[in-house]
Amino acid sequence: MKKMSCGIHFQIELFQFLNDHAKYAVLRNFAGLPEKNESRDIDFIIEEADYYALQDSLVRKIEELGFNIVIFYRSERLITFVCGSKEDLSLVQLDFFLSCSVKGLLLIPAKAMLETREYENGIWHVSKEFEFLDKYSYLKATGHEYPDKYQNVYEEVSKSNKIDEVVQDVFGIDSLESLVQMSYHDFKTIIVKRNVKNNILKSLCFFLNFIKWHISNRLSCHGFAIGFTGPDGSGKTTVITDLIKVLNQIQRNVPLYHFRPTILGNMGDVAHGVGLKKDVDHQWDKPHRGGKTGKFSSFIRLCYYTTDYIIGYWAQIRMFLSNRMIVIFDRYYTDIIADSRRSKINLSHKFLYFFGKLFVPSLKYNILLTASSKSILARKRELDKESIDEINRKLDFLKSKKDYYLVLNESTPQDAVKNILTQIFEKQHQINKRRLK
Repeated sequence: MKKMSCGIHFQIELFQFLNDHAKYAVLRNFAGLPEKNESRDIDFIIEEADYYALQDSLVRKIEELGFNIVIFYRSERLITFVCGSKEDLSLVQLDFFLSCSVKGLLLIPAKAMLETREYENGIWHVSKEFEFLDKYSYLKATGHEYPDKYQNVYEEVSKSNKIDEVVQDVFGIDSLESLVQMSYHDFKTIIVKRNVKNNILKSLCFFLNFIKWHISNRLSCHGFAIGFTGPDGSGKTTVITDLIKVLNQIQRNVPLYHFRPTILGNMGDVAHGVGLKKDVDHQWDKPHRGGKTGKFSSFIRLCYYTTDYIIGYWAQIRMFLSNRMIVIFDRYYTDIIADSRRSKINLSHKFLYFFGKLFVPSLKYNILLTASSKSILARKRELDKESIDEINRKLDFLKSKKDYYLVLNESTPQDAVKNILTQIFEKQHQINKRRLK
């Protein structure tokens, strides 16, 4: 018999817990739950007061089931937990919606959706009418089309003899057909008027709460970045590939950068473009081909790369982190410290470390992936033993620094991934428990 994954066991136990402690409903993609989950997350609707009464015991239950809180996020409408198992690296994302709303404008209160919830296969879920209206009204209020993949839900709900009554009760619109044919602007006008008419003070507070959380969340990083460095042959590419497969459980697209954001072009190409250099070396398959560069040339190159790190972080990386995503760098600034020959920066590794601390945006997790020179030479002969040992000495210098983690990849890539994610899960759990207070 196939062993049940930690993720499935977590889902089954979680629903039993919620059934005993909360009035909730799954919003969509509930077919197969709790034994199977066809989506990358589980969306719940729950009233705000009920959620906050539940939060402490929910966290204890997550811990009791052997999971860590890898990502935690909250806004005026949504509380998100990404939970990870150190045993088999299962990831489960739980999204607790406190209402159906958009940019501080209430569309459907949680109470309305919970009044008609249905019990099936050991879980509570919303009625077919609210499964449709939750998604449809949100998309309409943001000016987006209803996706083709949900057309079967629309076709089913359009045959319901209750849908017109629900649309009238929730939005004050006489029928589903009128709602579908209504323009984006007319729909928003009706919603605004309905919010003001129902309770202008409550509507204003709801909007101000949205502004508060929106600003706070834009200024915060709810996701995190992982950077890898190490000598060629340490197994970075394979480990990163396997790690992305784990993250794909909850994140379809994992941003992957190589060395730097590359907002600025290749330095040689830029120099050639402005006439400072005649020829450009594009032998990318030989990263250690160059000899030692002078101190001045090295410092100019360092400043150029640092500028790219700073601009790239604020133009791209920060947006991903604010949006609760996990970003990976196959080499980062740390690679300049550990393998200066590759980047043609002939400066002291101690100077480069402190320079980076002052000027280069830091990653939350800097993985120093390596192995013995014997193991590396057996895998790849890009470097000689002396060069590998030199890089490993610099990694030893870095391993005691904050946010640096030395990982020996002497066994399988899967073992290395488990080692890396176990450390990250534990660290994130402690960070997120503080955020929950």
